[in-house]
Amino acid sequence: MHAQNWQENDNRACYRVLAEAGVRKFIVVSGHKGRKLREFLTRRFDLDFTFVHNHVYRETNNIYSFYLGIKEISDDVYVLNSDVFFHSKIFERLQSSANEFLLVVDDSKLLGEEEMKVVAEGSRIVKISKRIPPELASGEYIGLAKIPAKFLEVLKNCTEEVIEEGARVFYEDAIQRMIDLGYEFPTFPQEAYLGSRSIFHTS
Repeated sequence: MHAQNWQENDNRACYRVLAEAGVRKFIVVSGHKGRKLREFLTRRFDLDFTFVHNHVYRETNNIYSFYLGIKEISDDVYVLNSDVFFHSKIFERLQSSANEFLLVVDDSKLLGEEEMKVVAEGSRIVKISKRIPPELASGEYIGLAKIPAKFLEVLKNCTEEVIEEGARVFYEDAIQRMIDLGYEFPTFPQEAYLGSRSIFHTS
């Protein structure tokens, strides 16, 4: 779980959703007000937290915090951006999915320049980036993902490569690198749609 920036009320709700779904272990990567976040979480929740502080959060974008969070992981993992607020049924769908790399995408939101946008062609995602023109985007990746263990090594390698190539990039650039390497992100079946939110996955 990535938590570089945070809002207390939103995090309280999201941690409760995950805890009620049976998630007990959390890796929390902090930046600004990291100590305050740690004190709040340990006081509020009886969960197994590992806290990692990104000491260079002012110079890096979320990709380095993401890398700090996943680099020692070898099991399936959920990634949750700290400013995400979502319905519990979306997370239930992630949990019940098979061994798939899932990205939750809002396909109904009016998009601007700042959203992390995706482009889908036919039944698969071909691009993920903030730089996608809003009029060409198929939706917004909301910052909630499930990453099975079998994808972790290639994702770690792609993340390291992207970090080495330039500062202040996003972890979604590492996902784009996976797409460029040939990993397909087909759209999830129609029955997986949850209200206005769709789920996309890779295989």
